[in-house]
Amino acid sequence: MEPRQLSNGLAEILKMALVKDRRLFELLEEHGERLIESRFQVPGAAEEVLDRSIHGMLEELQPNLWEEQLERLVDFGHTFSPALEMRALPSLLHGEAVTIDMAFSTALSVGRGLVSNAEATRVLDTMSALRLPTSHELCRPEFLWQALEEAVDHRDGLQRMPLPMGIGDVSFVNDLQPAEISDAVAWLADRR
Repeated sequence: MEPRQLSNGLAEILKMALVKDRRLFELLEEHGERLIESRFQVPGAAEEVLDRSIHGMLEELQPNLWEEQLERLVDFGHTFSPALEMRALPSLLHGEAVTIDMAFSTALSVGRGLVSNAEATRVLDTMSALRLPTSHELCRPEFLWQALEEAVDHRDGLQRMPLPMGIGDVSFVNDLQPAEISDAVAWLADRR
């Protein structure tokens, strides 16, 4: 499997780490590059990354198979990414679009004081180490706001926006404003 596809798959693992499993994040932070280079042949780390990510995903999906609860951790990374992925085809893979969404969500969390600048830097550095993008030319405030409005249509009329709280926890918000999106775009642009 080519490295880009491994990185693409690691995006969904990173998603679970950021909103549910700090230890999983630390494993990706420490071993992510070697996992890609070795095609997941890092003794100990590879098994723990896979076990934690699979267990965490099943733990979230199993009790909500009928999606009766609409505030779902697994929706992290899937607010802006559906619109981005469709518009950016074929240049972005699914996991790459999800990572860009997670980067913007992290920037939004910084703006709300839910994530420190130091934590956000760790998140973005890990994304880069995993060879994943953190932005795209389409990611302008107007486009991102429209993507959020499309997500609201699929979330029963509420934003239900999952935002990271530190590393390994999440908060859901329903009051995101256009100015916050603009600030997040600017914050990320300053880090490139």
